[in-house]
Amino acid sequence: MTRERSASRPTCGPRAAFTLAEVLVAAAVASLLLSAMFFIYRSSASAWMKGDTVTQLRNQTMVASGKFSRDLERSIYSSLSISPDGKAIAFLSAVDANGRFQYDAATEQPHWQEYLVYYLDVDSTLKVRHLSVVGSPQETGPTPIDNFGPNQPVANYMSGGERVAEDIQECEFSSELLSNGNHLLRMRLLAGRKRYGSERPESFELDSVVYLRNQ
Repeated sequence: MTRERSASRPTCGPRAAFTLAEVLVAAAVASLLLSAMFFIYRSSASAWMKGDTVTQLRNQTMVASGKFSRDLERSIYSSLSISPDGKAIAFLSAVDANGRFQYDAATEQPHWQEYLVYYLDVDSTLKVRHLSVVGSPQETGPTPIDNFGPNQPVANYMSGGERVAEDIQECEFSSELLSNGNHLLRMRLLAGRKRYGSERPESFELDSVVYLRNQ
């Protein structure tokens, strides 16, 4: 017994190839997906690099601020000098090369060891220079650095220092007299650095405030 197959019933067999329109649509969808994935990746990478750069700038300015504040807190206002443009400051330190605070046991007055000169170098680096005063009148009689040795202003000592922080675009030192007769010293640092994927440099600004005694 035979069964006739209807002429309108489709036969089973391999599917016909994709049409050109289907290929073009699939390619367009794939291209959109790849573009979206690339955009998400680039945005995520850019955000990560931005955060990483700002974190690095913040960390190094905070380290510089901590060092400057510790040094200045152990000094005295009568030894202070600030350059006219605010980019350099000098003051005495009684801490010797071994990290010990030197003083006269009888009078309990400091034996000043050196001038510390903090300044912004031309290569955008915050530096500190050490100038020994041992054996000079300044060892027991603090004066501004302008009266030390060859009697040169603090701006003349802005070289030969050790690195404290890099990528410093702006640095400003200032002093303010308070109503109680003491002084407030301020250091403002603006750090900045370009990063991959951005034309504009990332930046971080930090203000440090130190209260300095008169005697």
